[in-house]
Amino acid sequence: MEEAFGHTPRTRRLLINITPLVDVMLLLLIFFMATSTFRDMRALDLQLPEAATGEKHADHPLEIALTEGGEISFDGVTMDHDGLRAALTATLVENPDAQFVLRADKRVAYAHVVTILDLARGQGIDQLILPVTTPKKAE
Repeated sequence: MEEAFGHTPRTRRLLINITPLVDVMLLLLIFFMATSTFRDMRALDLQLPEAATGEKHADHPLEIALTEGGEISFDGVTMDHDGLRAALTATLVENPDAQFVLRADKRVAYAHVVTILDLARGQGIDQLILPVTTPKKAE
């Protein structure tokens, strides 16, 4: 097919320039990386007691959490005393060298903490980490 004045039409190839697309995507990536906050999220909101002599532990032990209301959770799963006993036994059979940490809210009655300590010791756990927060230093 001929166009006016006897010229044949040229077929144009469509080219998609992705440079602006890449630029926009990188800007969005940088924006979201700069505005995001990364925080260690816990299933339970606990306020740990303060202790000036607390030590940091690099390992990630299995967590037993005790809330102010008396709820018990093991590794993020809420359970009762019997469930905790069974979970501790199963964990120790699978990994005899497993480390455990007992995170108890500072408002929990001492009797509840002792009950969990006694239950853990009854399952063969001799060392249990009790985490605390260090007090803020006044400047």
